[in-house]
Amino acid sequence: MMRARSLLPALLCLPLVLGGCASTTKLTTRYLTDTPVDASTRLLLVARTPEANTREAWENTCAEVFDIPALAVQTSHQAMPLWYDAGNDHLLDWATKNGHDAILVAEITGMLLALPQVPAQNYMQQERSIGEDDIGSATWSFFLGRKEKESPPPPEIHEVEFQLLSPDGKMLWNGVGFTHEANELEAIARSQCKALKKNLQGLRLIP
Repeated sequence: MMRARSLLPALLCLPLVLGGCASTTKLTTRYLTDTPVDASTRLLLVARTPEANTREAWENTCAEVFDIPALAVQTSHQAMPLWYDAGNDHLLDWATKNGHDAILVAEITGMLLALPQVPAQNYMQQERSIGEDDIGSATWSFFLGRKEKESPPPPEIHEVEFQLLSPDGKMLWNGVGFTHEANELEAIARSQCKALKKNLQGLRLIP
């Protein structure tokens, strides 16, 4: 009986430990080349979006996740600030001339983040006093946001397509990720790139 009681705290903590380690991104492979290729050692990391700040934040976060000793990673926002306007041909040409053996492209244009939450109990109110000749009071009260006791909205599910290309434009791998994460770009990018790293390493496409 005493032994069973001693195991109870550990059993109660187990779901918390497992939950903390669980990934918030589910990654599905759609295509994998059937031609044997060596693991890439020089990777150009590209986030496709017209929003420069979003592109930079996503790429920087992902580059931190892909910090592998045997892999040199360069972000496109540093190498080619105007790549989005120039298109894929310019991207592939630049990668070839600069010795990259693979390009990882994340199509994040459609990944819309929800608007920032308005703080709770945010009221706009206007009142006027009642005089002797007034028929009644006129009071307007507007409530913005949510009540303090109301639960926050659930995390959004962000769908993003990923492509791993060779410098000559050949598709090496294609997949789609579904991220169930809070409304914070760096957290979303970190979750997505951890899943990408695990998948690509498992397929031996990166070291």
